[in-house]
Amino acid sequence: RLAAEDAFEAVFQGLCRLLNNPCEANNTLLPSSMKQISCFQELLILLWKLIDENKEFLGYILRVGDVNELVVPMLYFMYEGRKDPSKIGLIHICTFILLLLSGERNFCVNLNAAYSKKLPVELPPFTGNHADLLYIVVHKLITDGPGKLDTLYDIFLTTMSNVSPYIKTFCMPAALRATNLFEAFATRKRLLNNPHYPRYMVFLLEVFNNVIQYQYEGNPHFIYQILRRKKVFAELKEMAEGPHPEDHAPADADKHKRAASEEGAGAEGGKKEGAVS
Repeated sequence: RLAAEDAFEAVFQGLCRLLNNPCEANNTLLPSSMKQISCFQELLILLWKLIDENKEFLGYILRVGDVNELVVPMLYFMYEGRKDPSKIGLIHICTFILLLLSGERNFCVNLNAAYSKKLPVELPPFTGNHADLLYIVVHKLITDGPGKLDTLYDIFLTTMSNVSPYIKTFCMPAALRATNLFEAFATRKRLLNNPHYPRYMVFLLEVFNNVIQYQYEGNPHFIYQILRRKKVFAELKEMAEGPHPEDHAPADADKHKRAASEEGAGAEGGKKEGAVS
């Protein structure tokens, strides 16, 4: 069991150096100029066990270490892993680690640090913090990820909700993608056909509420994007107040058709009886 802070520092620095190796190896000017390790999945499992079972180590990395040195490679693995079905397990590990960390206040506050690295992936250009990177990657996983990731949507959105009260400023691309997710989940057809979508809506509404309640002054981009979805909120209000007439229209039409056909059949039967007599 690790206890001394010098041991914590050695382990933390070693994990950061090794987990950042794939990003750095794929981001060099000369191809293959840096050897890339392939044991990063095992390293992530080790990290997960350390922060889950050793609270002193978790407290150390949140208090002293730069936890964003772990966040960036995990988001990189998640972004790249969506293209490869064999890396679904890797995405699961990174997602669980981020969920565990998002429950800690110090972690959420540290996400306000400016993001300055350049990952070897096609991210939208933005100037912001590490929370912006988190939101952009989660949006990509939900909108452009394999269908097997739908079991992780709850965790993705819970992580977004957990960090939202502590983020002083979201950039425009991150705010746009968060509200786009809300608009995509809020369609009447999806809400009625998928029992999980109302739950997803609750998480996103919690994000909006946290931004408005705790970080209103520093998030004009987020507030603007929420105001632009006025029509979506109005449609949700109509759904909450009562069923839409269109929901019963097909059933009513079928009833009228059956009644009309029965009346027609009765009239034809009366004509035949009159002819026979």
